[in-house]
Amino acid sequence: MSSLTVLFQTRRLPRIVLVFLLALAVLPTGATAQSSDDSGVATLTGSVEITPDELVEFSEPFVTLMDITTLFEVGLVPAIPSQITAGLMPDGGDEFAFSLALPIQPVGTPVNVTGGDTAEMPLVYSIDVVANATGTPFLEEADYWGSTPTLFSSLGFGDDDIFGQLAVWSDGEGAEFPTDAGEDGEALTPDDPTGELEAGWTIVDLTERPYGFSRTAETRVAFPEDLLSPNDFTDESWTDAFEALVDQLEAEYAFTDIKDIDFDELRETYLPLVEEAEAADDRDAWSLAVYQFALEFGDGHVGATRPQAWFEENYGGSYGLTLGQTDDGTVVVTDVAEGGPAEEVGVERGDLVTSWDGEDIQDYLAGFDLPRSVSSDFERDIKRLRWITRGPIDATVEVGFTDADGDEQSAEITATDDPDGLMTTILPQVGANVAAMPIESEVLPSGVGYIRINTFSTDVVLFTHQWDYALRTFEQLGVTDLVIDVRGNGGGFSYLSLYATASFVDDPFLLDEAFLADGEGGYDFAYDEYVIAGPEQWDGAVAVLVDVDCKSSCEMFAATMNGIDNDDIDIVGHTPSAGVYAAIQQWYLPEDIYFQASYTRFELDGEIFLEEVGVPLDVDVPVTSDSLLSPEDEVLQAAEATVQGEVID
Repeated sequence: MSSLTVLFQTRRLPRIVLVFLLALAVLPTGATAQSSDDSGVATLTGSVEITPDELVEFSEPFVTLMDITTLFEVGLVPAIPSQITAGLMPDGGDEFAFSLALPIQPVGTPVNVTGGDTAEMPLVYSIDVVANATGTPFLEEADYWGSTPTLFSSLGFGDDDIFGQLAVWSDGEGAEFPTDAGEDGEALTPDDPTGELEAGWTIVDLTERPYGFSRTAETRVAFPEDLLSPNDFTDESWTDAFEALVDQLEAEYAFTDIKDIDFDELRETYLPLVEEAEAADDRDAWSLAVYQFALEFGDGHVGATRPQAWFEENYGGSYGLTLGQTDDGTVVVTDVAEGGPAEEVGVERGDLVTSWDGEDIQDYLAGFDLPRSVSSDFERDIKRLRWITRGPIDATVEVGFTDADGDEQSAEITATDDPDGLMTTILPQVGANVAAMPIESEVLPSGVGYIRINTFSTDVVLFTHQWDYALRTFEQLGVTDLVIDVRGNGGGFSYLSLYATASFVDDPFLLDEAFLADGEGGYDFAYDEYVIAGPEQWDGAVAVLVDVDCKSSCEMFAATMNGIDNDDIDIVGHTPSAGVYAAIQQWYLPEDIYFQASYTRFELDGEIFLEEVGVPLDVDVPVTSDSLLSPEDEVLQAAEATVQGEVID
C-alpha cells in the first residue's frame, strides 16, 4: 500500500498540533516578519509525484488552500468559499505540476496564533493536494467520513514538531505571526518571538530558523514527506535494518499485549538468522527470516515480502482435493481434481476424512503451522484445511477416509506440481474475476436487490459513483429489500467503507476509538471514528454477507452496518468476518523486502474492537455435509429470506 493510501485512510496528529491553536501563551514580540518592499505572494507553484497505480486510485485530485482550523477536528469540512483550487497538469513521468492564483480577499477563519489578547488575527492555510473522492469541483462532507482527503500537504507533523510551509494572509492592520523558534527549538510553541505581518499573502517556512518569509510574487511550494510514509531502511545493512525494525515495532506495534509478543525472544530467535543470511549474502534466507518473523505475531495485518522460492519448495505440490468442515467438526472432501492424485487413488467428492499423515484429522489440524498470517482462531481453522492439501512436489501423505458406503479406507497420495493452485491458496482473490468492477449490482429473481462489493481498494471516484448509481437505480425500479455481499473482500480504503455505510445512517454514532502505542507498554487515545449520514439513503431491509476473507476495511463496513440502530439490518454468513482490524504502517528493507504491521488499534467501550473476533453474525447459516456439497449459495438464500421477513431455522 502506498504512502498516499495510508494518509487517505487515517489522520495522525501529534501533541504539538494542539499547542498551535489552544496552548500558546502571550509571546515575546519585536521581530519583523518580512520586508515591506513588496506587495506579497500572488501565485503558488509546485509539483507532486503520483505513480500510475496511485492515479488509478485517486483519479481526480486537485490542489486547494486548506483553512488551517479544519485540521484540528477530523471531518471538519472547509467552507466552499474558502477553497481556492487548481488542477494538476502532467509534467513528465510521474510528476504533476500546478499553478494556484491566490485571491486578493480570501475567506477563512482568523487564527489567534500568538495567544495574546488581540483583535487582529491572520488567516492561515496549508496547501494540500486532495483526493476529491466524489469527483465534484470542491471538497464536501462526502469527501471525508472519518478520514482526511489530503494526499500531500505543505504542512508536516513530527512527534514533537510542526514543519513545512503555511500560506498566511493579513489585512495589514496589525496581525502578528511567530518569526522564529524559541529556546525549545520547536516551531509554533509558546516561546516563539513574533512580528507584524504586512498586508497580503506571505508564505511562512517553519522548517527554516528563523522562519522563512517569502513575499515573492510567484513562490514555489514544497511538500515535506509526511509522517505516515514508509520507513525507509534500504540503505542500512540487513542486520541494522532488522534491528531498527524490531526496535520500532517494540515501541509502536498496536497489539503487543493481546498477542503476547516477547520482542527479546524474537530478537534472540531471528537476529542470528539475519546475520547468517547477510554473512552469506543470501537474499532468499534474508527474505525468509523476515517473513517467518512476521508470522510470529498472529496478526493478519503483519506481513512481509513473500519468499516465493520457499513457498514453491514447500507448497508447490497439490494432493488434488479440497476440504471443508461442518459445524460439528466433520471434515468433508468437497472437490477432487479431475485426473489428479487424489482421484487416482479412489478419493471421491463427499468422502469423510478421518486421518491425515497417520494422525487423527483434528489432531493434525491443531498442530499444523500456517504459512500465512491470520488473527482469529476460526480463520486459522478454515485456512488449515486449505493448506494441508498442499506440500512439496512428490511428497506423499497417508489419508484415511470413509467413503459413501460407510467403508473405512486409506490411501497414499503423492503431490503433483500445481503452481496455479498455489497462487490461489496464497491469494484467494486470484481465483476471482480480477476484471470485475469494484461494485456489481443486479435484481435477483426474488425481486431483492443485490450488490457485490469486490474491493474497497480502487478508484475512489469510480466507487462512490457506482455506489450511488446502484442505490438510485434500485429505488427507481421499486426494489425495497437489499443484499450486500462483501465475502472475499480484502479491504482497502476505510473512507469507502464509511461512504457506503453512510447510506443507511439516520443518526451519527461513534464506531470506535483509535489508540497509538506510547512506547512504554501503554496506549494513548488518538481520535474517534464517527459514522454520519450520506447523500444517498436506503430505507428498506438489508442483509450483509460476510466470511473469513472479509478483512480490515471490509470489516469496518460490516461492523458499521452492525452498529446502526436498525432492526432491519442483519449480518449473515457461515462465520464472522476475519477479525483483522487495524491501521497499518509500512517499512522498506534492503533487497526490496517489504514489511507491514498494525500501528493503530481500535477500541469500543474499553475493549479491543473486532481484532481476533470479527463482526458477529445475526443469522448464522449452518455448515453441514449437505451444504458443503450443495451447488446452491445457502448464505445468499438465507439473506434473501431474511430481508423478505422469512424465519430462518
